[in-house]
Amino acid sequence: MMDKETPKYSLKQFEIRGFQGIRETGEKDLPAGAPWIFVTGENGFGKTSLLRGLAIGLNGLWDKRDDDRYLGEKEKGSSVDLQVSVKNMTKTGYTARWVSQKGERKNVQVPFVAYGPVRIPSGKKLSAGYESHIKSLFSADGDLLYPFEDDLKDLFKNEEIDQLKAEKSLDKEYNNILLDLFFEDKSLSSLRESSNVKLSDFSHSFLNYFEKQKSKNKLSELTEKLELFHKEAKNKIKHTTRYNLVRDFLIDLMDNIDRIEVGDHDIFYFEKEDPKTPKRIHQLASGNRMLLSWVGDLLHRLGGDSIKDPSDVEGIVIIDELDLHLHPKWQKDLPDILSRHLPKVQFIASTHSPIPLLGAPEGSVFLKVNRTESEGITVKRLDFIESQIKNMLPNVLLGSEVFDLDNLVANTNDDFSEVMTGDSYKEAKERAALRDKVKVIKTSNPDFFEALKRKRDHEKGQ
Repeated sequence: MMDKETPKYSLKQFEIRGFQGIRETGEKDLPAGAPWIFVTGENGFGKTSLLRGLAIGLNGLWDKRDDDRYLGEKEKGSSVDLQVSVKNMTKTGYTARWVSQKGERKNVQVPFVAYGPVRIPSGKKLSAGYESHIKSLFSADGDLLYPFEDDLKDLFKNEEIDQLKAEKSLDKEYNNILLDLFFEDKSLSSLRESSNVKLSDFSHSFLNYFEKQKSKNKLSELTEKLELFHKEAKNKIKHTTRYNLVRDFLIDLMDNIDRIEVGDHDIFYFEKEDPKTPKRIHQLASGNRMLLSWVGDLLHRLGGDSIKDPSDVEGIVIIDELDLHLHPKWQKDLPDILSRHLPKVQFIASTHSPIPLLGAPEGSVFLKVNRTESEGITVKRLDFIESQIKNMLPNVLLGSEVFDLDNLVANTNDDFSEVMTGDSYKEAKERAALRDKVKVIKTSNPDFFEALKRKRDHEKGQ
């Protein structure tokens, strides 16, 4: 049995000092190969500051792809120590390597990208600074992502679109072989030149023509040319899997998409509820556009032209507010889908929702950010949540230390006895319907239940 694929690079430990409200905080001994690190905490408590600090630890304080922009905002004493676990290539296990330590950059390059909460580009053209792989985390400009239409076409086209064109070219060549032979007769050459000839329109008459002429030599020549054509076509068209793998990944990512078709100039999406209507990306819902933009962007930046299979992509991906624009069903499925298709990538994501945590792959890490006047922003690992997340329901998570929501009852509730407490929505509805029936009986026949009680006590006495 093959070992389960795990991220090649994963966060091992970090310590951030003097950065955006963080005086000094960090974590040590994070498990090697953890597929996800989830970051939770209240608004304004420092989740984004933590993610930016990690990005600086991986990248350095200067964004070389954005005119050497200084990412530390000139904060005196800012520093990030960061160590990663790197998977050994020749043997099992991981080796810890410092990326930055005591203010010094080490010679360890970790492929990574970072995304802020604005992940839907608003324009069709490249914005200044889009080359940066981390700028969107430090800015509110969604156009900093690689243009998703060009991005996806790049992902699809390099091999497969060229092959599709080759197939079209070979089909045309195939038709031309037949047409050249069929129009060998000079009396038909003018017809070919003056008409938009289709093989299907003329094949029957041409075969009749050859039969009448008894041109066995011509038919033999046709057979030889077609055999040569098929041999060349077989060598010329290599059916690699990149196109199908990327397409299937994107379809798996978006539950409402039935299929994706890629042409020379456009990509068309067909929704399950409207499978006959092709839609371009700008016609899709915001959740679709958001996923296509940043997932396409990370495949482009981490994979590039050399990656034949998304599962070969390696690196660390930072995402601020993972749950944005997504229905709870998609929130729950997203972590598992991403890890299945990108098993060598570690994701570090903040979220305000308990639902993505319910979809956390095995071995995920949970960090909580807190903020006080005396200590500033601090981070704490939630070991108990990590060990019990598979047994938790959303209400338990919401009331736990992850979210600290101490009152789960609706603000409009004025009778706690009416709160639905069933194990499922169906059971809760049935209980509510039963309570309503009891109320009706009490109103219409106030003595009904007292009479029923007397009858029951009488039967017990006998």
